Amino acid sequence: MNLARTLLIASVVVLAMVAALQHRTVAQLRDEHLALEKQIAQTTIAAAANPSAAADTSSTAALTDEERAEVLRSRGELARSRSHTTELAAAQTENRAARFDLERFNTKKASATADYWPREAWKFAGFASPDAALQSSLLTLKRVDNQWKVARFSP
Repeated sequence: MNLARTLLIASVVVLAMVAALQHRTVAQLRDEHLALEKQIAQTTIAAAANPSAAADTSSTAALTDEERAEVLRSRGELARSRSHTTELAAAQTENRAARFDLERFNTKKASATADYWPREAWKFAGFASPDAALQSSLLTLKRVDNQWKVARFSP
């Protein structure tokens, strides 16, 4: 009889603990339910005030994790693409400036001065002065005809 009484008391204590836990869980669930109802009411009011924002929220919530990852990947690619476009525009501008400078340099004809003789100004000037001898020897570098070189520079 003593054993039966102990088992009865133990089972009553266990049932009381289970009931207390259930009561606490039900109270928590009731609080969560009220909070969610309040959130739904606020969302409904906001959706009535701004329908486009509600559409954006519902479309984002409908995405799976894989779709969200794809959206993030696409956004990253778009950002990189925009930075590459900016770099490309800067490089094209720099290239245009370099081409302009090159064209300007190529079209500018240099004239012969005392210190500078452009290749177009080289001619046979004889050997009367050091400058004339230098100009004549520069002309030989320009010419490929070896017989002409021998005829001009032989004594």
